[in-house]
Amino acid sequence: MIQDNPASGNAPGLPAVDWTVLRDILTAALAALGDTPAACDAAALKESMRLQRLAAHVSTVALSTTGKRK
Repeated sequence: MIQDNPASGNAPGLPAVDWTVLRDILTAALAALGDTPAACDAAALKESMRLQRLAAHVSTVALSTTGKRK
């Protein structure tokens, strides 16, 4: 029996290239917050939220174009 493992590509989900893009966007969103609470200001939060919205958009588009989203 084959186990569904999204990382191996044997289950429905996003293509591998989209996972790479999402990882990069979410890494940038985390980096925008800084390393310490003092480094996190309103501009950093705004940038992090913008990048998170971009990641959600990339996911939605990828799922729409692969026919997985209804």
